[in-house]
Amino acid sequence: MSKLIPGGLALLLRSHFPEDTGHCVTTVQLLAPGCEVQTPEGPMKNWTSMALWYITGDVSTEFFSGRIIFGHALARPGSLLPINPEKVEEKETAEVA
Repeated sequence: MSKLIPGGLALLLRSHFPEDTGHCVTTVQLLAPGCEVQTPEGPMKNWTSMALWYITGDVSTEFFSGRIIFGHALARPGSLLPINPEKVEEKETAEVA
């Protein structure tokens, strides 16, 4: 099975917003607890005690203030299924042959 890597693609399996579940996202970087990343909407901090992936794509995030932003989110590694385009391409080629 593929691993999550920065710049890779993944399917979002679980989300705070159910409508985001099943969307394809880009994994940007793994944020350690207490670390933050700068987004176009402002800083986003990992307030949990576990490392979370900063992801971009068709996703939403709700800040403590209640403000919702689109295109950026944090996700647990277990909520993401990596997609390796090279392996998908190899499988399709093998099925055609």
